[in-house]
Amino acid sequence: MSAPLLVRHPAPFRTESLFGYILRLSQENGYTTPWSLLLLAQMAQHEARSTGMKVAKLAQVCDRHQSELQSISYRWPDDHPRSCRLLGHLLTPWELVITKPELCPECVAELGFIEAHFDLALMTGCPVHRRSLLSRCPGCMRPLRWFRPGLLECHCGASLRNADLPAISGAEADLLDLIRRKILGLAAGRAYASGLPGSHLEVLEFQALLSLVGTLARRCMIVDNDPDRRNSQRIVSAAASVLADWPNNFFRLLRRIVEGMPTNSSIGVARGRLGGIYRSLFSLRGIMPTVQGDFLRIAFLDFIRNDWKPAFMDQRLMRRLRTGQPERFISKSAFAQRYGIDTRAAARFLEDQGVPSRTFRWGKSKRKSIDSSAARLSPALPGKIYRLRQAAAMIGISVELLKCLKASGDFEVSHLISRTRPGFHELDIEAFIQKLKRLAPPLNPADLSSPKYVRFAIVARGWYGSVEAKANIVRAVLSRELPVVGSIDGTVSGLLLPYEGFQRLAHDERARANGDTRTMAEAARQLECDPGLIHSLVELELLRARPVRKGVRVTEESIAEFKRRYVSLVSIARTIRTSSRALMHFCKNNSIPTVVAKRAYTNGAQAFVNANQTQKLACFRQNAAVAMN
Repeated sequence: MSAPLLVRHPAPFRTESLFGYILRLSQENGYTTPWSLLLLAQMAQHEARSTGMKVAKLAQVCDRHQSELQSISYRWPDDHPRSCRLLGHLLTPWELVITKPELCPECVAELGFIEAHFDLALMTGCPVHRRSLLSRCPGCMRPLRWFRPGLLECHCGASLRNADLPAISGAEADLLDLIRRKILGLAAGRAYASGLPGSHLEVLEFQALLSLVGTLARRCMIVDNDPDRRNSQRIVSAAASVLADWPNNFFRLLRRIVEGMPTNSSIGVARGRLGGIYRSLFSLRGIMPTVQGDFLRIAFLDFIRNDWKPAFMDQRLMRRLRTGQPERFISKSAFAQRYGIDTRAAARFLEDQGVPSRTFRWGKSKRKSIDSSAARLSPALPGKIYRLRQAAAMIGISVELLKCLKASGDFEVSHLISRTRPGFHELDIEAFIQKLKRLAPPLNPADLSSPKYVRFAIVARGWYGSVEAKANIVRAVLSRELPVVGSIDGTVSGLLLPYEGFQRLAHDERARANGDTRTMAEAARQLECDPGLIHSLVELELLRARPVRKGVRVTEESIAEFKRRYVSLVSIARTIRTSSRALMHFCKNNSIPTVVAKRAYTNGAQAFVNANQTQKLACFRQNAAVAMN
């Protein structure tokens, strides 16, 4: 028995909160609490109070497709039980506050629904109206609940519209605006008046942005001796104060950390008083690409050079930075790598040139760095060189596929690299990435989660075929033979391809790799018959097969020959809208010869008719009509 439908079943908005949608649905259907709606959907209390709510039951009663609700749900079917999502962004459960709802009454009144970013723990204010969020009813002063009569009505009957909420600072509003735009997928905002580095922050992945906010806030609160380091309001305020007027406020934080530290310290950055924030910034490499996080590390290096001036600089820090200018004091091996020469040749050159050096202590040992500005040697080409594995990861394809595309010339090498410095130039990598990205149309299809599409990452890194087969599919994408229909996240891995076209090319490549043979299922699809008939057709010597490790494969030549000679009655019956059994009787009564193939392991059978006899079957409908009259 199917569940009863609601009287009103509006569609969810793209940026709507799931619990907010349930509350709006309850309100529009006249319920005094969403509990009535959830009971109608036969959902238990534990199902409706967590991020693991399954939307299948809810979709049934509100007459919406499950994919519509899945896009705003807090967990997707294949996600880990300890993870959750907000509009598709992968989060941890403690980064959401769905059990303690907060909202901006003005936003809800203007939009008519509750936006999803209010479910985020760090969303402590409204960046649109620059006020704190409402968390308690102005009437009964109790915390807000999802189980209330309406979007702007408390369960006590009081209205939430006219609450007097305190204003938030400009830096907090700017930081929250950036988080809101990120979670809702909105375009980047204009330059922020508070001086936040918006151009750097807006390119970060959402998880990296939250981690950065937490890291900077935690370090600031440690310096301020703030014991309440789990308070979201204080976290946002502390992080905004560090990011505002970038990088001056960041420098002030670092100065406060190093107060009282001896100026002649020789223990280095990584183990000194700045060690905590040093390790925190570099621990973000797992979720923040080096290019995106360099603005932080460059500011950190700038402070060390100009303010702290330690006895020596940690070279591991220097290697991770792109300051726009080459580092002056580097090791001999770093000098050799920069100019693409052997380390022994670099040592001889530096000795012949008399390049000055400086020695410093590293724990119990001594190390030496040379003044690279005194060396008169030009590099072969400006730009960073990446190893094969790094280049493949930047593009979003496998290592073997990149090697194959480079060997075939599909990955164009325009910047020559020294033989002593193998790798991929950053400009060539970026050119190939942009070449693939430009294939995506400016407007994406409406339903990106449709099974009609497949991601480029699956095409380029899947296990379905050989590297050469994947390379041929990528060539088909580059030549637009296999069109790109959209993009999920703006990356190469997120490009979307039509699933049917990809499957067709993949089957063709697999057949070519197996000596122009097809599996029985693929042969059956081409012949428009049941796969169980292929064994019988092989035994009748109408098809030729080759044994393989897992069964047999049918040659494409025999499939093409069979298709020229025979047509299945099933395909003809489908065309003229009748049954294959009726056509069998017609052929028998009119002496039309057929070939009958039996299904393997069953008693069923299907028939094929000679291709030159199909004209006789075309009059089947006329004969049937005459018989009826």
